[in-house]
Amino acid sequence: MKKNIVLIVIFTVLFSCNTSKETAYYNSDFQINFGNSGGFTNNTMEYLINGDGAIFKVQENEKLYVKSLKKKDLKKLKESFLENDFKNIELNHPGNLSYFIAVKSIDYKNTIKWSDSNDSEKAELLYKNLLSTIKD
Repeated sequence: MKKNIVLIVIFTVLFSCNTSKETAYYNSDFQINFGNSGGFTNNTMEYLINGDGAIFKVQENEKLYVKSLKKKDLKKLKESFLENDFKNIELNHPGNLSYFIAVKSIDYKNTIKWSDSNDSEKAELLYKNLLSTIKD
């Protein structure tokens, strides 16, 4: 009888473990997808940051956990999108090598695309800011 109780406890603990670092949380209240595509090889590099601050690299429809942002860094990132009025940026000028940022939030949804030949300071600033979150 004691063996059964021990086995039940062990299985309960094993199957109740949280695997949040492997889940992208599609139902999160805030999500950013960004990256680039095209060029000579026509490859796409894409990252996803969810509302919890978890960063994933998107490869062939698979999300690979990279790291998590601190809450203060996630807050700064969200504020930079508000300060640059991202929800009202209208930019859809892809080129040979295109960059993109897509934001989904409770308040709005917007996607922008541009290339090196376009002059978009706001888009480039936000993109560089996003890239720095991965490298830090």
